[in-house]
Amino acid sequence: MLSRAFGGVMARAATKRKANSKKVRSQKKVFRRVYAENFRGFAKIDFQIKDVTFVVGDNSSGKTSLIYLLSVIASRDFGNQFDIFSDSSPLSTIDDVRSPFVTGDKTVVGFSLVRRHFDDSGEERASVEARFAEYTHSGKHECVATKIGALRDKQARFVLRKNRTFYRKNVTIEEGAVEKKIESFFEGWSDESLSYNRYISFPPTLEISGEHWSVVLVDVDKEKNSISMPYMRTTPLVNFIQYGPMRISPEHVYSGHAIPQDHRGAHTPAMLKKIYDSRKTSKSSRIIEKINKFGVQSGMFDQVIVNSYNKRDSKAPFGIHIEKRGHIFSIDEVGYGVSQVLPIIIDAIRSIGSSDTMISIQQPELHLHPKAQAAFGELVYELAGEGIAFFIETHSDYIIDRFRYCLFKSKKEAGFESGILLSENTPEGNRISEINIDGNGGVSDAPSGYREFFLQEDNRLFDMLWR
Repeated sequence: MLSRAFGGVMARAATKRKANSKKVRSQKKVFRRVYAENFRGFAKIDFQIKDVTFVVGDNSSGKTSLIYLLSVIASRDFGNQFDIFSDSSPLSTIDDVRSPFVTGDKTVVGFSLVRRHFDDSGEERASVEARFAEYTHSGKHECVATKIGALRDKQARFVLRKNRTFYRKNVTIEEGAVEKKIESFFEGWSDESLSYNRYISFPPTLEISGEHWSVVLVDVDKEKNSISMPYMRTTPLVNFIQYGPMRISPEHVYSGHAIPQDHRGAHTPAMLKKIYDSRKTSKSSRIIEKINKFGVQSGMFDQVIVNSYNKRDSKAPFGIHIEKRGHIFSIDEVGYGVSQVLPIIIDAIRSIGSSDTMISIQQPELHLHPKAQAAFGELVYELAGEGIAFFIETHSDYIIDRFRYCLFKSKKEAGFESGILLSENTPEGNRISEINIDGNGGVSDAPSGYREFFLQEDNRLFDMLWR
């Protein structure tokens, strides 16, 4: 069952203030916490999503599973339909969900969200939301949602499904601090004696889907002939842009037609052309300036150029060219690293000004020289300062160390929070440890095994040098 301790953890994270020498401005803060039980290689998952989160750990320690979980709960399909097997989900069957380290037949997935801000009078305001779903493993391949909980400020709704009948219970949360509301919600979720009221039954001929879970979140007033949706999410948890470990291969000629966004960045060449065509506007010129700045800092290129083969036709084929040391090359004529990192930085830079955007990247260091990896860490720092959130799975110390150094050398407050998730293999399954990165780039709360391998390698190197 869902641990009530999670409510306390979320509450403490929501109220915690960083203790460092730099003053922290908190005009608007969003605290997101993710939770799961019996999920893939984990018996339990419980961590805070910070503005910048680096995910590190050994191979097969569960890093990709964390990205899968975040992708699922950030989707609209989970938000209102509690569907973890939608077409856009990385999960397909029960075998993609249940942990081999847990004998139980239930999986829990959910999140808590606290938004804090200061109004015009300087008084702090906070709103709280939570969404949880429990899935029962049925048969060899099925995983069916059988219980949900939804919290919106002071109102909570719990719903049980038994066969084809849905039962629900509304609970009013007492006024008080955010932590009290969260604790009350988890008490209701965990309370086995809570009395539920029968709400609706569906006929045997109807296949129950996620849309029917949406029905129980809606309130219908037959007398007033109106409906209200106090528990429906109008926006996803976060605008989640996901990149896998391998991006698209470079091409000599690209189609001018727009391509839907995908995790390999196939949509970014046409996006870059659109930006380049409008480069006289301030927004597009700024994007191009930042792309070229990264190219110079990384040593990969001096500037990116887009050449259309028919300037009168916006959908005509085009080529992407790279200028370096006065010479111009097609993107497929230079190192593979350019085409691998370019989609990521295009999406990241163009997202400046977007609301609640988070970019998830698996191994951005692939095909990048250490100098380019460090430059990417600096770019993450700069973009985080402009409101872009990152969830980065990486094996690169160069990326993390440059990011931390940027925090250290900055004379201004960061304005965002950052941390590291260390995923480890244990005999009981995968385990997560949260490591905080403070405003000066220092790390705290690190477990004893963090960076142990790297320190051992450094000692071997010193031993070789001083022999």
